[in-house]
Amino acid sequence: MKVLLVGGGGREHAIADAITRSRKNPELYAAMSKKNPGIARLCKDFLLVKETDPTIIDYAVKNKIELAVIGPEAPLAAGIPDLLWDAGIPVVGPRKLAAQIEFDKAWTREFMKKYDIPGCPGFKVFRKGESGTDEYIDELGDVVIKPAGLTGGKGVRVMGDHFDINGAKVYAREVLKNDDLVIEERLIGEEFTVQAFVDGNTLAYAPSVQDHKRAYEGDKGPNTGGMGSYNDSKDILPFMKESDYTDAQKIMKDTVLAIKKETSVPYQGVLYGQFMATAKGISVIEFNARFGDPEAMNVLPILENDFLDVCDAVVNGTLDNIRVTFKKQATVCKYAVPAGYPDNPVMDSVIETGELKDTLLFYSSVYEKDNKIYTTGSRAIAVLGIADGIGEAEKKAQEGLSILKGALYSRRDIGTSELIMKRIRHMEELRLKMENEKPETEKDAVLAKLEKMLENMSEKSRQPILDLINKRKVELGLLKSELKPVGYILKKGRAKPKPKPQTKESKESLRKIAENVGRVKEINETGFHDVDVKDEPLKKDKKPLEEVDSYKY
Repeated sequence: MKVLLVGGGGREHAIADAITRSRKNPELYAAMSKKNPGIARLCKDFLLVKETDPTIIDYAVKNKIELAVIGPEAPLAAGIPDLLWDAGIPVVGPRKLAAQIEFDKAWTREFMKKYDIPGCPGFKVFRKGESGTDEYIDELGDVVIKPAGLTGGKGVRVMGDHFDINGAKVYAREVLKNDDLVIEERLIGEEFTVQAFVDGNTLAYAPSVQDHKRAYEGDKGPNTGGMGSYNDSKDILPFMKESDYTDAQKIMKDTVLAIKKETSVPYQGVLYGQFMATAKGISVIEFNARFGDPEAMNVLPILENDFLDVCDAVVNGTLDNIRVTFKKQATVCKYAVPAGYPDNPVMDSVIETGELKDTLLFYSSVYEKDNKIYTTGSRAIAVLGIADGIGEAEKKAQEGLSILKGALYSRRDIGTSELIMKRIRHMEELRLKMENEKPETEKDAVLAKLEKMLENMSEKSRQPILDLINKRKVELGLLKSELKPVGYILKKGRAKPKPKPQTKESKESLRKIAENVGRVKEINETGFHDVDVKDEPLKKDKKPLEEVDSYKY
């Protein structure tokens, strides 16, 4: 099978890797603006060309391409998928009318409002040269300013992070000189992304991922294309509720069906939904019409299906006939960028990669000359750690970064327990604040009843009720459980000398004692150990549980 990949960044290297792992033994061709060494080594042939150039279609026809996969957003906005379909080549990547869900933010918000798609924040669209932005910013008070067109993930400015209210007014007037503009209410919460394969009707969802846009550790500094990302070994992230993920799925499904109704064009490709988890539920930050970069690196390596089988289902409208699954593993992706990035990056600097043992590597904005890899002005190399838990995956990613040599910088905090616990605490505080601010009639009935019971109780008798209150808060997502799993755990004391073998008579005596006081944990041919005795008997096959929280680290 001959496959054409359009694009030459880190996301496209991850896609190329997924394509070449296929059991269909594909021949890979690529069209990219610069030679990505990772992609080039996987290709039978490649064309160096601007990724929006229509000559890509001539190249595809000449090489008898049977399937095309579009990586970045620019070819989608330029209508390259439309031209490929017209040439008889099926494409994983939506046609231009459907792809405007990404490249026209003004259209997207008005579209969401028209079709009553949930999660749309308060907003107003201003057309190029139009006035009235100052007044609307004053009306909302706390805003986000979004140029309507493509900005490479760097044009959005958030009040409180990038400027005060006067700075927001200045930036809005500046954008309107050259582009349409969307002003939205600022959402407070934690961002997450859900990506899905789409065949026009059916969506196959990947696990949630969180990207880190800010350049510096602690979420400081200017916005970037993304400094790194992680996912957990289940569909949701540690700070999320299950309903956040299911609500995101419904919003994406509603969006795909509404796009077909609005444009008469089926959405076929990948849909990327970026959401904000807030105390009240989730809101839509934006949609992208392709995989994220770096989020593609998180999900494609753990896809259990043959990637080309999924692509065939996307272009043939048969996704409902296959079950798309992902390994239950966590991943952490970290980008190495040129020193000084993003404002004053070191360019044309040599990078040495060394030997990577337990880490995947994806080349992004680099070039190769005389068998050496050089930096450009953008993100250079992504490394990916994969493990059963986020903590172990983060360690692998960090070890991979340590092998890279050159004038490079990376965020060490992505995927660490400290940063993730910060996210968890943030969401707990927001949910608890909202619950406390509710009128008595709107508060959770069980929680309100338990809190009322405390009022007339003595200090000594309050603890059982406090435990129930905390349990209820965990159920409502107001508190993260710190309780250890229920189970029978051996006492932790000094090591005891190896006991002498027990006789048949002594073992029988022990069994008779146990019938009156509980059950001993274990009796075997070599001896016995001290155990905690509980009110209920242990099942014979019960194993002690590890002392861990509800998600892996």
